[in-house]
Amino acid sequence: MILSEKIIQLRKKQGWSQEELAMQMNVSRQAVSKWEQAQSIPDLDKILLLSQLFDVSTDYLLKDDLEIEEASTNEEKAYIVRRVSLEEANKFLSLKEKARFWVAFATFLCILSPIPLIWLGGAASNDVISMTTNTAGVVGLIWLLVQVAVAVTIFLMIDSQLNQYAYLEKEIFELEYGVDSMVKQRKEQFRPTYVRYNIIGVVLCTLSSIPLFASNLYNKPIYQVTGLVGLIFMISIGTFCFILVGTKWAAMQQLLEEGDYSREKKQKSHVVEIIAWVYWLLTTALYLFLSFTRYDWERSWIIWPIAGILFGAIMVVANGFSTHKK
Repeated sequence: MILSEKIIQLRKKQGWSQEELAMQMNVSRQAVSKWEQAQSIPDLDKILLLSQLFDVSTDYLLKDDLEIEEASTNEEKAYIVRRVSLEEANKFLSLKEKARFWVAFATFLCILSPIPLIWLGGAASNDVISMTTNTAGVVGLIWLLVQVAVAVTIFLMIDSQLNQYAYLEKEIFELEYGVDSMVKQRKEQFRPTYVRYNIIGVVLCTLSSIPLFASNLYNKPIYQVTGLVGLIFMISIGTFCFILVGTKWAAMQQLLEEGDYSREKKQKSHVVEIIAWVYWLLTTALYLFLSFTRYDWERSWIIWPIAGILFGAIMVVANGFSTHKK
């Protein structure tokens, strides 16, 4: 008995119509009809889902010489992909909608956090304020740590709310009937807003160097430090715009398994993520070490643009290594 005949037999045994099986499989009735008429063959993930729905082994479905139904093994059941309902998808998108402002705001705080440290250090070393360089460094560092602590608290609170949906980012899943079309419709409706905010973010980040260039017109170090502060502030606003819309866009990509959340990218090694964390921790440690030991706040900031350029090259190598490893 061939696969098409087995699908018909198993479907009728469950008392399902073609429409009912199609809903269970998240496919069209025409797709089921083609399977049963032997005009097409289900993909591997659909075979696995059929195995789960009918509680038979994949060997029974795929091997024509097997006539007796065999129950699916534990290994096959464990491999069956998770299914996301319309209610679950709506709840996830709703939580992401509520969280996106706070994610953007927390990131905004993180980027702004070095500003007091940079400006106070530069102002103290140039006698603009009546404060020693060490005192300015301590005050700025405390300010930095407080802002980062607030941001981390926000991140942890949001993560605790969304933790139940972590599988959407890391695991392979199937959408139940109607979810795919709902998410695609919302994505198209949101696209103009997404494009508009990304344009604003790009413009702000592109123009962010203007305050720094303008400060070089004056031969005073404090102006250069202030120009650097202006650069960081404009970048922080641009990043806020990116994340405000990017969080919602990414949520829809997660459900549709597109972009960075495609099945191929989910299967990559976590080595890239680990390298990124270690790299930026070391960069921050180097920046603070040089700034505090040499008291050269006016020039130590150059570490950040250099680190940003090198980071792109390192990520290309890391992604290449991860892909080759797979």
